[in-house]
Amino acid sequence: MRPWVVSRAGGTRSGGAGGPGSWLLEVGGSARNPTRLPCIEVLGGLPRQVFRVFRPRGSSRVQGSSDRLRPRRQQTYLKERRTMTTVLIIGATGQVGRVVVEEALAREATVRAQTRSASRARRRLPRGAEVVEASPSDVDALCPVLTGADAVVLTHGTDSDGRGGATFYDVVRAVIDALDALGQPTTHVSLMTTMNASHSATVTGYEFVEWKRRAERLLRASGLSYTIVRPGWFDYQGSGDRRIDLRQGDLVTGQPGVDRHHIAQVLLEGALNPSGSRRTVEVFSASGSPVTDFEALLAATRADEPGSLDGVLDTNNVALTEEPARVQEDVARLAGR
Repeated sequence: MRPWVVSRAGGTRSGGAGGPGSWLLEVGGSARNPTRLPCIEVLGGLPRQVFRVFRPRGSSRVQGSSDRLRPRRQQTYLKERRTMTTVLIIGATGQVGRVVVEEALAREATVRAQTRSASRARRRLPRGAEVVEASPSDVDALCPVLTGADAVVLTHGTDSDGRGGATFYDVVRAVIDALDALGQPTTHVSLMTTMNASHSATVTGYEFVEWKRRAERLLRASGLSYTIVRPGWFDYQGSGDRRIDLRQGDLVTGQPGVDRHHIAQVLLEGALNPSGSRRTVEVFSASGSPVTDFEALLAATRADEPGSLDGVLDTNNVALTEEPARVQEDVARLAGR
């Protein structure tokens, strides 16, 4: 099968489809006689596969259909917006979880809202969400509610669990193991942690931050598609802070504010957009207009390095050998799958 190729129409040699200067998509045929359609006619219904953009030598863009060349090195890959039919939200009744439910419903997704108390969840959550009772740290309990989910968003807290926040880590481990048991390696996981998660508790003074860092590392080691979101201080933003401000490197300190809707949007759009995969970002709210192009927002950030346990630009990293033995064992187990 020939690859999907985007080329640019130019003059009479484009065959006239779409007019000079328009973008064309090759959808079949032979190399000598390709079948081309104007992109405007097909972008809404592209097949769920990668297609390739070929660029001529010495140019940053495709110039003409007659100039289309085979790539010398690695191709530039583009992917369509992902489909998110069903999303499971863990921590759905929390401060951010409730907003994630609202935002997911607004995106016309089927929403499963995990809770330990169905009656409480039904009082707090909007109509349209399917309330499911399950212990989020129990693999067997999670399997039925994860079955068929395109994405899972974790906004659980557990900072005051009496175990120093270790339950936060246990939930992430259970989700990873449940997806493995179900054979669902394509389910995207969006995880909310906190700013300064990469730092040691000797710096932050909070033990629960250590477990958020360990959970992040476990998710990176899992091989799953993921978006890790480190928010600032909930609702500390100004009245004019309507723009999402993404940072990387975990260097921001103080009490920078973030709108909970901005957190929810990045968690969900990370699952929907190709550039959301393997991203670790800090999220704040800043002055400016609301974001309308989330793919562009996420594409401006860097993906985590393959095989790395830490965020791509993090510098205050803790050595894996300094983590608890069970964390080291979990990472080794996932790496060996």
